[in-house]
Amino acid sequence: MKHSQDLHADVAEVLLSEDQIRARWPSSAQRITADYAGNEVTLVSVLKGSLPFMADLMRQMTCRSG
Repeated sequence: MKHSQDLHADVAEVLLSEDQIRARWPSSAQRITADYAGNEVTLVSVLKGSLPFMADLMRQMTCRSG
């Protein structure tokens, strides 16, 4: 496993800034809540480093969790 002190050195291109992603959390959470209204939702964090994003998204959702 490669360990890098400079995480940005491994990134070739940033597609969306942190601010752009953060601005989309509420609308994404609202859409998931609407799409799964009345149903249990199970979220699975797959990508390395995606758990903080998932946690912030879950905080914005109002549907039931499994």
